[in-house]
Amino acid sequence: MPLSGSWADNATCDVRNRWEPARTAAKDKAMFDEALLLMMISFLTSSIIKDRWPKEVSKRGREALFRLDRFRELKPNWDSYNATIPSEQALGSAQRFIIRLDRKGIPVYFVSPGPNGDVLVQYKCDNGHEAEIWFEKDGTSDMLLITPGKPPYEAPLDLEFLLEHLRSTTEGKTRH
Repeated sequence: MPLSGSWADNATCDVRNRWEPARTAAKDKAMFDEALLLMMISFLTSSIIKDRWPKEVSKRGREALFRLDRFRELKPNWDSYNATIPSEQALGSAQRFIIRLDRKGIPVYFVSPGPNGDVLVQYKCDNGHEAEIWFEKDGTSDMLLITPGKPPYEAPLDLEFLLEHLRSTTEGKTRH
């Protein structure tokens, strides 16, 4: 049933099915739509994997690397909340990290641009352990480790501890 009435005539529905007043600038909506389209294309074309990645990287790793490449196409304010585009420093660090862990048999679960020029790389394991690695635009990296039944552990990236966390199958092997 189409909506009618004065409030409906001056409102738009965003992708999360929330009704917002028409006060949102057309430019912001266009930029949001463009960012959403880029993300959708990235997911739909994730099976198209460029040959530039090492052959020994898994299919999942290659798809994540392809998505990271697509983040270079984002424009400033890609999320309509003044997000900055991912920095080359953050993208390069995330790509090298994904390849390194993939070669160790730990496939990436998810990648996402962050709002401050950063990049998120997420891992989930069968043992319930999760890790979020944030590659910042200034070259620093932080990790958030999640172990079922324990509080999250946040610290600067420590590769050895991260690998221990992702590979551990007993609770005694984690610091937090």
